[in-house]
Amino acid sequence: MANALTQPIPQSYVYEEVEPPHDHLIVLLDKIADQRPHQRAICSLHQTNNAKTPDADEDGETSLCWTFSQLQSFSFTLAAVLICRGVAPRENIVAILHNQAEWALVFWAALRMGCPFIPLDPRMLDHSEDLSYIIGEIGPAAVFVSDGTMAEKMDPVLPTSGNQPSVKCMVSSDGCSDRNSQWTVFWDMICRQPSHTSRTLQPLDKAETALIVYTSGTTSRSKACPHQSLSVTVAAQWIRDTLCIAPNYTICQHLPAFHSYSITFTLAYWLAGATVVFPKPSFDPASTLETLKRFDNVHIPCVPSMLEALKDYLAPGEGLPRPPFSISLGGAPVTMHTLEQAKALSATRVIVGYGTTEGFINLLNIMDGSALDSVGEAIPCGRTFPGLGVRICGPNSRIPVPRGQAGELHQGGLAVFAGYLNDTSAKCYRENGCFWFPTGDEALMDETGNVHIMGRYKDLIIRGGENISPLKLEQCLMKITEVQSAHVVGIPDSVAGEVPVAIVTRSSGHDLPVHSIQRKVVEELGPAFAPRIILDLRHDLKEDSYPKTMAGKVHKATLKQWVVDYLKKSPSLRTSSNDVLVDVQRCWASVTGLVAESMDIDVPVRSFVDSLSSIQFCHIASGVFRTRITSKDLVIFDTIQKQAEFFGGSSSSCRLINQNEPSCSETPPSSRHTVTYPGTKAAIATRLEALGLTSEHVEDVFPMTDLLKRMSRDSAKPDRWNVRISWMADPSIDLDNVESILQLWVRRHPLLRTTAVSVGDKDYYVVMRPTQRLMNLQIRKGGHVTNPKALTMYRIDCADHWAPVTGPMCKATTLQVQQPPSIGVIITMHHAIYDAFTLIQWIKDLKRLFRGEAYPLNIHPYSEFAADYERFRMKDSAKQGVNFHVQRLMGITSSGHAIWPPGRTTRDDKITTSEATLPVLATEVKEGKGVGTEAVTRLVHLPRISQVRKKLGLTTAAVAKAACVLFNVHKTGAKEAIFATTNLGRSRPLNDDATATGEVVNPLLIDGPTVTCHVERIPIESNETAAQLLTRVATLTDELENFLHAPLDQIISSLERLDQANDTQDAAVLASVFERQFFTYLGEQYVEEETDPIKLLHTTTRADLGFVWFPHFRNDSQLELNVTFRDGLLGEKEVSTAMSEYLSAIQWKLQELGTTTWFMQLRFCRGANECEDRGLIATPTRNRA
Repeated sequence: MANALTQPIPQSYVYEEVEPPHDHLIVLLDKIADQRPHQRAICSLHQTNNAKTPDADEDGETSLCWTFSQLQSFSFTLAAVLICRGVAPRENIVAILHNQAEWALVFWAALRMGCPFIPLDPRMLDHSEDLSYIIGEIGPAAVFVSDGTMAEKMDPVLPTSGNQPSVKCMVSSDGCSDRNSQWTVFWDMICRQPSHTSRTLQPLDKAETALIVYTSGTTSRSKACPHQSLSVTVAAQWIRDTLCIAPNYTICQHLPAFHSYSITFTLAYWLAGATVVFPKPSFDPASTLETLKRFDNVHIPCVPSMLEALKDYLAPGEGLPRPPFSISLGGAPVTMHTLEQAKALSATRVIVGYGTTEGFINLLNIMDGSALDSVGEAIPCGRTFPGLGVRICGPNSRIPVPRGQAGELHQGGLAVFAGYLNDTSAKCYRENGCFWFPTGDEALMDETGNVHIMGRYKDLIIRGGENISPLKLEQCLMKITEVQSAHVVGIPDSVAGEVPVAIVTRSSGHDLPVHSIQRKVVEELGPAFAPRIILDLRHDLKEDSYPKTMAGKVHKATLKQWVVDYLKKSPSLRTSSNDVLVDVQRCWASVTGLVAESMDIDVPVRSFVDSLSSIQFCHIASGVFRTRITSKDLVIFDTIQKQAEFFGGSSSSCRLINQNEPSCSETPPSSRHTVTYPGTKAAIATRLEALGLTSEHVEDVFPMTDLLKRMSRDSAKPDRWNVRISWMADPSIDLDNVESILQLWVRRHPLLRTTAVSVGDKDYYVVMRPTQRLMNLQIRKGGHVTNPKALTMYRIDCADHWAPVTGPMCKATTLQVQQPPSIGVIITMHHAIYDAFTLIQWIKDLKRLFRGEAYPLNIHPYSEFAADYERFRMKDSAKQGVNFHVQRLMGITSSGHAIWPPGRTTRDDKITTSEATLPVLATEVKEGKGVGTEAVTRLVHLPRISQVRKKLGLTTAAVAKAACVLFNVHKTGAKEAIFATTNLGRSRPLNDDATATGEVVNPLLIDGPTVTCHVERIPIESNETAAQLLTRVATLTDELENFLHAPLDQIISSLERLDQANDTQDAAVLASVFERQFFTYLGEQYVEEETDPIKLLHTTTRADLGFVWFPHFRNDSQLELNVTFRDGLLGEKEVSTAMSEYLSAIQWKLQELGTTTWFMQLRFCRGANECEDRGLIATPTRNRA
């Protein structure tokens, strides 16, 4: 085992230095022109020769074709003309041109002059505000457009940009209505130049900017990416050499001439002495066929939609006049459906590529066109080659993760730019002699070095804590023959956070019903990952095509808005029909995406829904029928038929909801309940006096839950149970605005303005009014710090800086950061006022406030939850819960040997700080120091998880917990697994009998911590199969769900009484479990967007826990395992071994459902070794939590 664990596993990092090219790009192009003067360089099939354009080549072409010698000569002429007209070297030249020969001429001339060439999308002329910004930013000395229509659109833009170029030139005057136009016609200008033009221009520097290309601007304004001659040359030469391009090759260039993908391929063919063909100004299938007829060895670069259009253009049974030599695909995800279309066109080679505007193309996967059937469903974008680099890193990190683990793709090497124009942000970074750029794409590098793109991080859909990849859904939909195209977006949902919605178009001649499409998705991915709704682009949204960016990509923000607008107009579920059964089906349809009429009313709903869908159903159905139904009820009324009988029968009459009751947001929290808490007045006065406040400052008082009370009373150190989060605000936000936003934030959430008092065996929150005196206590100025690192370390060991239970239990410190100039914020918070779910919701609200979105909150006051909890303690349902847990835990004394890890003395040294990410806030110690709490992260790929979940009807949490059961039994040799678990407690409203107001409460809107914990005792049977164990763990979890809020104090006191009577120590053993091992399945994850106005720098926690598992599924097939542990309880090697064994358990459990558990235990060591060796389990990653 030790050998497997210490054997190094390759990192997701590839970069090999090479000798960079010595010559400027234009020098290399001139060498080609001198070597192959008569080889055709450019052919524009949609243009013809006329009296003013240069003659056709010697082959008598009627289309406009130039040899390399002609293109070279004309570029010298154009350069001389521009210099004569006042364009100086190194001044910017803008080309707003279609795919035409003059584009090539202007490009060569700009290179020759040392002027940055800036190709822009002609569609920008219809977005005058954006175009004005760009022209003002770059200040061009010359502007070229295709025709007079473009020139007239450009005229009003130039004055608003504050720029008047020396040269304004249109290739054609077509469309120009102004005879006095100041625009020069291209060939008139060229022909006025003397025939003899000097070829002597000033020396060029390959390190100077040669090309500026703009990003697509899918989420914000387009950004300028300056590229040196060196970076452009490296990218083009790499493609030339990798694809073995020869002079007798031709590229059919349909991609727009302003796009980096197009430019790189065009240059690659020129540098090989090959021919570039522009069939039409923009993509046209007929002109592609014409190119295939007239030229040999044709390469077609395209995006998948172009391939679809080309195939559809052909008549049934019609083939191409001549198969293309190769097809390259990029710009959009490539699916098996795309490869099937490429195969139908009989290309010799099919190439999948990946690149960015910032780093050009740096991944290529070259496949044999005749062997596409052997390609698996996971289609990689290929590998990189010397001079270009790639690394996969954790989010907000530059440290490569092990191969097999997903992360953010970073491009590196000589082709990567040095940063956006006029942008001082540190987006790019320099390392090992070259620049690197984090792309924002989630990717995975396999053991062979192939990189798989998994989608954009910003497009990830987080549904109730489950990370759903839109790409995965889109690929699944595209496997359906009747679906022509599919795109998936996340739509806000009050219960789940976000839900996926698919927008499809159908193949011509096919009319597969939506419910059939939905059923096929559910069959493959399971209900948890299936889209809530499938909409037809044309029939439902009334649109002919998807919204596109200027780069031709689907603009998902616009598509998402179309869906939101459509759903607003759709019939509301809040109105019911006269048929109860139909309404129940409609409710389930709204949360599953299934068509109501297709649902089997006699099949248990668990066979087609997951736990989150059940929560959503309970919330929606309670509103529709004005009758409360809970998750507990769904266990009894487990079919649609039974649920219809429940809503239509007398069994629900006692749960009728008062329809006249105001919603939770209409009444101030302090007036919503009448529960009083005697004996608190004196304790509150004493506590407030220490803060310089009086009883007049009290807004509300309500009790803590038993679990949070135990955190509150654990105050051996001022920083115990604290979290500290360091932030950096956008430089545009000044100190006064930061402080105002923080004040507004704590006003909106009462728990942020609390202190705590103890009275007897109870603890209470005391909410203080948001007076200026309190604001001065909570939000303080901290002066200046030099840099972000100094911000994270500011007064970290000062007791006064933390947020003790004595209050305020949330504090913020603002600091002025000198470099880069900005405002830093440090927030400290006591764990008694938050759980992971609450903390993320509060941070989301804080970010909204920083964006200026101070919308009214849609929350349920925490004081109401506290009042419900207090009433619940006295009810029979609470006593039932206590009895349930006591019966489970009785006799645990005799199973003390089943508790892992073994008890050891832990140290209480000062905890060090390190990077971490929300919501698992943990710290790491320095290697060998032996202090603090460490955090380790590993990841495992589980390709069968969706199939197993669908087959057994499991949640991901149940799968992860079952692995923990196997691990514990393996480690202890006992017949049962004993460990503590936590639950967010939001699966249903706390009190199922009645809330304080009798209204329907969305449990996800409770504005405070609802977390609960309990101890699991799960026996294991030697003859039980893995499938049976999984099912039983899921069943036991369902049982516990019914008693999540059973009062912990009453459970412990009941066990203590039984201990005295039976001479046992069950209560003490229970307490030791809480100090040893916790299993916490992570729900919603903290996500940071590039556009966030405030960015997370660093988190530190001072919670003193033992060993904690934090598994969560990053997507539908990857489990990420975070582990934190207290030094002294376990050593690093023991933790590494434990993680390997846990991950191997989950691997084998899913792979061999019929294997008995005793046999699986024997395979633990071998399984861990095999998984490590095959790269299925990633090695520990430090500095992550």
